[in-house]
Amino acid sequence: MLRIPGMAAHKLILHPANPTALPTGERNSAALLRDIGLIGDSSKLDGKYHYFTGDGFLSLVTFLGCAPTIETPPPAGAAELAEAARARRFCHISLGDTLPAPRLRADPCSRARCPVCRKMQTWSGPGTDDSTRITMSCGHCHVDSPIEECSWRQNGGVARLFVDIWGVYPSEAVPGDLLLHTLATVTESPWVWFYSMR
Repeated sequence: MLRIPGMAAHKLILHPANPTALPTGERNSAALLRDIGLIGDSSKLDGKYHYFTGDGFLSLVTFLGCAPTIETPPPAGAAELAEAARARRFCHISLGDTLPAPRLRADPCSRARCPVCRKMQTWSGPGTDDSTRITMSCGHCHVDSPIEECSWRQNGGVARLFVDIWGVYPSEAVPGDLLLHTLATVTESPWVWFYSMR
């Protein structure tokens, strides 16, 4: 197992739009994502299984702009793999465990729209929490709203299930229709995405 101290990366993170959605089918998400070619072989990085990109990755994730820099083949050798992950140089995928309760995933100082007055607010709380119901207090209308009712757009998300695509910079890529459709079959509900820089 590779230990990568402080492993962090820019990510495209997908999750069900319904914060309480759970997997409903007999087949797990890894099998479905392998079937469509998003993921390939796996390796343990920092104590958790991560999947290398599969043969269909570039048809399932659309990279934007004229010359995005992506590295999809995994480096050969444990030392090279650890260095590439530390330097945030190659794309790989991690599938989070199903959480016991919805969790907010957002970078510190992410922005969300108040569900009452629709004004943008800066989130200054913790990046994640799965044990208590978190609220965001609006500085404009002074109403406390549950975080799952705020519009996070592509700054964060609240769910019990997440798929992280590592090595994707904000607004550099979007999930394709087939990928979103496949994930929707996992929870029988639509999926959305956001970007993270940690």
